Amino acid sequence: MEKETARGTEFSRREMLGVTAAGVVAGATAVGMLGEGAAAASVTSARRATSAAPVAMVRRHVGANVEVVMTEGTKAARTLPVHGFPDGWRLRSGDLVWVRKRPEGAAKDVASPLVRPVTGSIAGRPEAGKVLRIADSEALVSDHTITEVGDHPDAAAPYVAQVMDNAAGQQSVCMAVKPLVAPLRG
Repeated sequence: MEKETARGTEFSRREMLGVTAAGVVAGATAVGMLGEGAAAASVTSARRATSAAPVAMVRRHVGANVEVVMTEGTKAARTLPVHGFPDGWRLRSGDLVWVRKRPEGAAKDVASPLVRPVTGSIAGRPEAGKVLRIADSEALVSDHTITEVGDHPDAAAPYVAQVMDNAAGQQSVCMAVKPLVAPLRG
């Protein structure tokens, strides 16, 4: 489900997290280490394990659109509108995205966030331009990263970060970080 917010259109947390961390890490690692051609089989395996939506690698971000190269099939370049990213978010060459049909049923495909959740403790407040260390992962915090951490995060409390990997060898980027809230038990 998508919803309209003051920050624009965004996917629900469930849709954004509709991917297993292991599948995405395997695909992204293979693309980064082997190149897009040699990694197609690994990305295919990751996609089968996670979703029916195909994965693409960003070539460039221009205005409200991105030029992407599909990681499977023809590998032809396509230009797609971005959808579901925080306002002002800029995709970099090599960022991995899902190619999806618009949730409201329109025929136009869109480039949507392909993130992996990372859960663990954090040290200090996430700051733009600095690296967030969470569990065994590191991700760059951008000016547009959504943070719900507060001024003094609890170092012992668990947090979840939504991390976007880059197949071109650039630093992963944190799209969002917030406290991990345990479900209520009844």
